[in-house]
Amino acid sequence: MRYCCLLMLLFICGNVFSQSSLREKLYLHTDKNDYVLGDTIWFKTYLVDAFTLLPVIRSGIEYVELIDENKKAVQRIALHSFAGTGFGDIAIDTAFAPGNYILRAYTNWMQNFGDSLFFQKQLTIGGARTDDWLVTSAPPVVKESDKGYDISVVYQFKEKNLEPLHNRPVSFFITDEAGRTMQAGKLQTDYQGKLEATFTLTKQQAGSPVFARIGSSKKDIKKIIPLFSGKNIDLQLLPESGHLVAGLPNTVGFKAIAEDGLGYDIKGVIKDNTGGEIISFQSLYKGMGSFNFIPEAGKTYTAFLQNGQQVALPKPEPEGILLHVSQNYIDTAIRLQIQATTAFANKEYILQADAKGATVYKEKIVVKSEAVVLRFPKSTFPTGVARFILQNDKGQLLSERAIFVNNNSHRLNIQLQTPLQSYHPRDSIPVNITVKDKEGKPVLGSFSFAVTDDSQVKKDSKADQNILSYLLLQSDLKGTIETPGYYFSSAGAPPSGDRGAALDALMLTQGFVRYDWDTATFKYEAEPEFVVKGKVNNMLNKSAKNAKLTLLGNGPKVHFLRDTTCNTSGEFTFTDLPAFDTITLIALSRSKIGSRFGLDIKLQQAALPNTSNLALPYHYNRVGMDTALLNTLQNSQTYDQAFLKKNGFLPNVIVKGKTRIQGAFDYGELMQTVGPDEIKPGINKNLLDLLTEKVKGFGIRALNLKRALETNFVIGNRPAMIYIDGLYMDRGLFVREDKQQLLENRLSFLRAYNGYDIKSIEVFNPRTSYRKYGEFERALSEDRKVPDHNAPEDNKAQNSLQGILGELSRVKQALPGDSRMDRILQNISQGMVLDILDIEVTTYSGTGPFKKTTPGQSYLYPQPFSYGKTFYAPRYNANYINDSLPDYRSTIYWNPLVVTNANGEANVSFYAADLPSSNSGKPVTYTLWIEGMDLEGNVGVKTEKIEVK
Repeated sequence: MRYCCLLMLLFICGNVFSQSSLREKLYLHTDKNDYVLGDTIWFKTYLVDAFTLLPVIRSGIEYVELIDENKKAVQRIALHSFAGTGFGDIAIDTAFAPGNYILRAYTNWMQNFGDSLFFQKQLTIGGARTDDWLVTSAPPVVKESDKGYDISVVYQFKEKNLEPLHNRPVSFFITDEAGRTMQAGKLQTDYQGKLEATFTLTKQQAGSPVFARIGSSKKDIKKIIPLFSGKNIDLQLLPESGHLVAGLPNTVGFKAIAEDGLGYDIKGVIKDNTGGEIISFQSLYKGMGSFNFIPEAGKTYTAFLQNGQQVALPKPEPEGILLHVSQNYIDTAIRLQIQATTAFANKEYILQADAKGATVYKEKIVVKSEAVVLRFPKSTFPTGVARFILQNDKGQLLSERAIFVNNNSHRLNIQLQTPLQSYHPRDSIPVNITVKDKEGKPVLGSFSFAVTDDSQVKKDSKADQNILSYLLLQSDLKGTIETPGYYFSSAGAPPSGDRGAALDALMLTQGFVRYDWDTATFKYEAEPEFVVKGKVNNMLNKSAKNAKLTLLGNGPKVHFLRDTTCNTSGEFTFTDLPAFDTITLIALSRSKIGSRFGLDIKLQQAALPNTSNLALPYHYNRVGMDTALLNTLQNSQTYDQAFLKKNGFLPNVIVKGKTRIQGAFDYGELMQTVGPDEIKPGINKNLLDLLTEKVKGFGIRALNLKRALETNFVIGNRPAMIYIDGLYMDRGLFVREDKQQLLENRLSFLRAYNGYDIKSIEVFNPRTSYRKYGEFERALSEDRKVPDHNAPEDNKAQNSLQGILGELSRVKQALPGDSRMDRILQNISQGMVLDILDIEVTTYSGTGPFKKTTPGQSYLYPQPFSYGKTFYAPRYNANYINDSLPDYRSTIYWNPLVVTNANGEANVSFYAADLPSSNSGKPVTYTLWIEGMDLEGNVGVKTEKIEVK
């Protein structure tokens, strides 16, 4: 065997910087993971170079999105990044639906590499229900029978105050993912709040997600809990080199995933096709592990699990070449072994080592019949995920092996000290922060600091991601990493024993580095600052060279004017723009009014990444999280009652009704309103995008209704009609009888309609009052003055069926040859009520479905910028220490601007809250959580606990 020691100076390698400096990583530290309506999501951003972890200066603008379970971005803001950091907040008001969300963040430059490098974090927003139950369950007992699987589960029910739900009738509905009932029954809890539910699932039913919907009745479901039989484990068997090769020692990594998408601990044996047992195996951590064996040519192998499942291993190949990595995480070197069968021996190969997307080693080697063993000093690599790649002389990829290197680089040592370990409610609590690098030198850095109440907020240093686990591990792996903090010791020492073996199993199963990109093309530009770009064409669609333009900025707090001149290609850029939050930008040609005719100003629109490939796992519904959220809700209700008693009104009341938009048309019962404030953040989109994102349940479906109107649009399961400024949308497009062509025309029209002209979108239920079709049509042909439909009706007969028929008859005369009107009249005359919803789009121009543009003028509504509010925390001086209002904060303190001095020190202080009402006066603990980075590419995190009693 050949031994080789490779000594490289990583940071002077030219191709390292030529590639790695192109990539960016963005991490968000949030004050907590779970919220309730009325909360605020506080966060700080850290933007670094993917290889060096140095703060990024290329990109100065970051985008943060909150995406709901329907994969819609319900909130999107922009941030300015300074020295790689930024901070902001998202207020959660009653417009948000309770449920699971994804918090996503990225820069425009990161879009060049797909969305694999985007930061993503799962959040939960709890509702304001007062009658929720706390439900926990033991692991189900599953027995196989002729009918399928007999499943028994013991459930524990508690009230919000954690008292058992005594002797309470409970309705159970076993359903599929769509909510269709498969079984139903009614049981009763015992004195301890427990009950045992038993039911049978067929093998077909157990093969798909199944849920237990639990409540007082079918109309009052309080909990929806995934039900896992443990009989549908997804076992992935992944050979270390991608292939099993007969006659050679093979390492196989495995990961078992249960129906809830989480790792599932398993045991089993490997048998060959003769039934002979080869080796037993069991998972080390979160369903992951590995085993070694030498497969024989001509045989097949199967994994037999204890639950009865059987999973086949890949068929062994008679010839091949294998990579095998072994490392003791406390050693200073990584051992790499290459071994080949006869057909692959005595040939030249290319061995390459990559770390964080940069090539740190590349060499041609000859693999002979004996194994080749190489040793790589760990100091060669930065801490984090690396991979070895083996290719043949033609560049064909033969094998790839990911590893994690922990040489304790990039890690800061943070210490938190408080004078006492326990405090009383409303005490002032000072915290001294000291940060040093790995050599013990003081660090000047930027950090974010959160303090939360453990009785209301569940934070786990092992389960929750942090800046260290994300930048060094999670961002370079595929799939969800459960409990990422487990792989990093609090003292910073490399993992050893079971933790080291578990980390290697993680590399074997999820360690395929995400970097797949073409370095030759970069479609998206970096944004050091906000600029406005565009191009001007003349009426011949050719560049209007040297055209003069003015940019007008009109916002709530900022007004400005800038001038520029296009280049010879008609392109222009406005720079040095003042800071703004929300603003309307208007680009105007400075030519004379007459000479503006034919000038087309196109402003460059922001490129928004796709959300359709996102998926929220339904397992994200932890029992501890439910308890904490309900405690927070109970504390909030107690505070509201105290405030009402003291002041006579409720605090911070936000009333969001279905308010009519001024100037919009009134058709009946208003079901949903999308006003200007909700439209402007997505103003650069077309009308179809706005309808899809803003109108709940809106969809496109080719319907052919026998007794009603033909339509292509639906809201939920009900057909919908689209009107613009009171006129039916089809008036503005060429309608053909061909149904497919009609659909294409409608969609093209909606896509072509500029979103910046949309003032509001409203959804009506027209069954409550008839539509004034005739008046709108007459207004179109006469003076276009639409009557005021909020005024009292003089002729009450118009509300009768005859009045409706009369109005529709006039519409029929205005639309000759439209056979659909005949069917409408026939349906109504037969007494049929149309179950069709109306979507009314109100525009600023008021031209209805007849678009017009102003020559030499263009609008842009940039993404609103957030500059971060100041976190409010009370200061209990002598005047307020005895304030009768209770203080039940869940986030006790948040500070995104903790900066250490030259001695590596910083000091913060905050006031303890009251003991929560949900805790019945018992002591509580606070979690102190700080993380951040310095200017040298080092990051760190530290957590501590203190008691309040």
